Amino acid sequence: MPLYQQVKLLRVLEDSAVTRIGSATPVKVDFRLVAATHKSLPQH
Repeated sequence: MPLYQQVKLLRVLEDSAVTRIGSATPVKVDFRLVAATHKSLPQH
């Protein structure tokens, strides 16, 4: 995911709000994010 999209996604996750295109009013959202990868992740 490009860096600019990561920034926008992080802002949505922190604020629980999105601003529609052409609007200045944020809209509250309630959601769950599920992510997956096919790459091996480092073990800690």
